[in-house]
Amino acid sequence: MQHLHRNAPGGVGPGQSFGGAPGTATRPGAGGMMGISLKVIHAPHASDLQRSQGPSGRDGFSIVELVVAMLILTVGLLGLAAATGHVIRNTETGRVDTERAQVRQSAVELLRAQAAESFDQSLDTADPIEIGRYEVTWVEIEGGDNSRVFEITIVGPGRGARGPEGNVTSSFEYRVNRPGE
Repeated sequence: MQHLHRNAPGGVGPGQSFGGAPGTATRPGAGGMMGISLKVIHAPHASDLQRSQGPSGRDGFSIVELVVAMLILTVGLLGLAAATGHVIRNTETGRVDTERAQVRQSAVELLRAQAAESFDQSLDTADPIEIGRYEVTWVEIEGGDNSRVFEITIVGPGRGARGPEGNVTSSFEYRVNRPGE
């Protein structure tokens, strides 16, 4: 088998012919009756191609461009990390606030249920009532024939000035009306 190489002895270069049309090479087969036609393809040299070059006339990034890109990426990632901490803190604060609101509602419902059963008897709590992780007490601070005012105190996880803290005590007043009034 004969190999055709560019610029090799017996080879065919671009635009040259070897017994055929320009740009083809033909080798006679057995008995000269059959021929094999080979197309010679010229690959362009790298110097023939137009290259896109940076402002410095070289390919790639300069060290200054790389440092600026890394600086921008670093600032972005630090901002993302700071925002993530803020979101987590706000989520925890919201969870604690929601939990305390549910305990407050449960305490009011318990007090109203007791008042409906025995409005004229003392409804003060002798021992704290546990609702989840919270302790609830109430004390009558004002009485009357048709309504009574209680101070309800809740002790348990809560939010301080800087976010969720340990046990926090909060209290509020609630008026209970005589059933049917």
